[in-house]
Amino acid sequence: MSDPRDKYKYRSPFDFDLSKMTVEEAKEHLRQKGFNTDSWTSNEEYVEDGDQAQLPTFKLYAEMLEQIRDICKGQVGRDLQEIDELSVKLRRLKKGGGS
Repeated sequence: MSDPRDKYKYRSPFDFDLSKMTVEEAKEHLRQKGFNTDSWTSNEEYVEDGDQAQLPTFKLYAEMLEQIRDICKGQVGRDLQEIDELSVKLRRLKKGGGS
């Protein structure tokens, strides 16, 4: 069985450091990978309305952020409950009401 985190590993055809290349070197590298660097490619005829601006990497980031949000909400709920319980215990100890 594969690790579910594999789905979030970074995958890119851009496996080179642009900061160490000139513009022409970067373009040549992309051409070698099969990318046309001198024209815009439209995918509108192949996708449904609204999908043109979606990038798979951003979708994965959004999924991860939603999971983190849910984890944080759960933790906050548990922490608030613990604070309430400890506040009650503290009031009882101060007033002599037992534990």
